[in-house]
Amino acid sequence: MAMNQANQRLSRELLDMERRCGDATVVIWQVSKSLPKVPAGALMKAIALLHQNMDHLGNMVDKVKDGRVVAVKSLTPEWPEARAKRRI
Repeated sequence: MAMNQANQRLSRELLDMERRCGDATVVIWQVSKSLPKVPAGALMKAIALLHQNMDHLGNMVDKVKDGRVVAVKSLTPEWPEARAKRRI
């Protein structure tokens, strides 16, 4: 099933959020390596939560692609960097 423009945008936004969560886990992991055990453990729990969100976002992308989730209207304005890319 071909996705309409709104669904394509929703899919891209969900994938971007998933990627940003992954980027955050890397940063948190790097910081946690230099900390004592207890604070590092708390950060590991934060990483686990981010991974759960990444899984959920990935599942949502699959649902958008399958047509089980449909974008009706964008509720948020387009990200400024996305607008800047289109102008180039």
